Amino acid sequence: MPKELFYALPEEKRQRILDAAVQEFSCAEYHSASINQIIKTADIARGSFYLYFEDKRDLYIFLVEQVFRTRLKAFTQQVAGQKFTTLRAFHDALFSFNLNMLHDERYNALFCNLYISMEYSFSREMRMVTAQIRQDMLSALPFLTETAEQAERTDAQLELLQLLTHALLVSKVLEKRDDADVIQEYRRKASIIC
Repeated sequence: MPKELFYALPEEKRQRILDAAVQEFSCAEYHSASINQIIKTADIARGSFYLYFEDKRDLYIFLVEQVFRTRLKAFTQQVAGQKFTTLRAFHDALFSFNLNMLHDERYNALFCNLYISMEYSFSREMRMVTAQIRQDMLSALPFLTETAEQAERTDAQLELLQLLTHALLVSKVLEKRDDADVIQEYRRKASIIC
């Protein structure tokens, strides 16, 4: 997570740093991405970078979380007013939104590189990020979690659906699968989960 000084920066400068990071991580996989290029594009001093972030990994995890949250907010706005009566209906809409995200020019390369360079060393941090996002989603679905037992089951199902989504999006990117094939596999496997 960024250091406190990052949050004290003017919004324009914070956004410039994040835009530079999106640009660099879109052009290069994590291990090949250059802090020097991010610094140059963002027009900040090298020393300043380390006042804002511990290292490249710290920036990367934060950036991925911010992009996920931005996309979740866009999804929430897109489905505002829709009444989902089941977790499956909600997640079907979310899966379609995520699949379409791979066609968004701004994030396509970033997500392709994210899926390509995802490795075990990131899994702990990414699990924490996705767990928090999952909790945020559950709070938006109170009708599905009226009791503690329902909440626990819904959380487990949502976690499995997230893992399925991740695996299918990775396979789409790495194997260059078409959307129809990915959607068909999603529907078949999601029907087992809920």
